[in-house]
Amino acid sequence: RLHNSYDDLLLLKNARELKIQYGEGSGTAVYNNFMYYNVYNSRDMGKLDLNTNKLAVRKTLPNAAYGNRFSYAGVGWQDMDFVVNESGLWVIYSTEDNTGNIMISKLNETTLDVLHTWNTRQYKPSISNAFIICGVLYATRPVNTRKEEIFYTYNTDTEQEGKISIIMDKMLETIQSINYNPSDRVLYVYNDGYLVKYNLIFQPMLH
Repeated sequence: RLHNSYDDLLLLKNARELKIQYGEGSGTAVYNNFMYYNVYNSRDMGKLDLNTNKLAVRKTLPNAAYGNRFSYAGVGWQDMDFVVNESGLWVIYSTEDNTGNIMISKLNETTLDVLHTWNTRQYKPSISNAFIICGVLYATRPVNTRKEEIFYTYNTDTEQEGKISIIMDKMLETIQSINYNPSDRVLYVYNDGYLVKYNLIFQPMLH
């Protein structure tokens, strides 16, 4: 369901509704008028043209686990989580070879070719969700039913892992998805039926 503006989404008006065949999970992302998703019951990535509602590209993500094998904690079937940041399109996933730990691949958004892949040591089913900002992956976990913690980072530039603690209030217990929008620097979170916005403030790193 596509809305012309965020206000239209909040008021549930001016929506254009499309149906896609055989998508799987809630790890979809929209970027430059295309929607990227996990094709049903496969390790294939799909690129859907939102102007025509037709599949423009379908490509296999090498060795990716699928079929609810390594989804996030609390939400099923999100084996592939497509995300967007300032430099384009990425996918967060796992493989059997990496024993369910998070893998990050930078994608060519035109062809869905994998440009580069990073392996982490963070087990994907133990986190509630993840997002990428400026090439850094951030992972979250629940503190309790009303608070979530951003606790883990992986910097794709330096290939370094890190631990942080940023507490986020939430409406209800389970986080279904977190997406960063680089155009307005806001985190958009689906939380048990609520759409929650978190405005971000960026500060320079202290060395």
